[in-house]
Amino acid sequence: MTHWSRSRTVLVVGLVVSLVLVAIVFWLRWHSSRTSQQPLYHDSFHLGKQDDWQPFGGAWEVVDGVMRNNSDERGAKTMNGSVHLKDYLVEADVQFNNLAATLQNFQAAANEGEAEDKQH
Repeated sequence: MTHWSRSRTVLVVGLVVSLVLVAIVFWLRWHSSRTSQQPLYHDSFHLGKQDDWQPFGGAWEVVDGVMRNNSDERGAKTMNGSVHLKDYLVEADVQFNNLAATLQNFQAAANEGEAEDKQH
């Protein structure tokens, strides 16, 4: 192999390795931006569905794209999620129709030292 051929081989190998590294970096950036911006779950309340929610007490229903509880039952909740996921980030809009009653329930639970919500 001549000196010119060795230099050419080194140059071609260097270019190929560089192109592969650039492609890997672009793929990693594309993949991370794609997965970090898409939520793993989004409710379908706007379709009137609550199929994947498990109620624990209360009288839950979807009306006008909103999940609501038509009950004063203490500790009532509805839950959704996977046992395989960890480190949840939850975002929600919450509206209290009777804020005074809600605050009284929180205070009563705090005074008892243990809220019913810890059951589930």
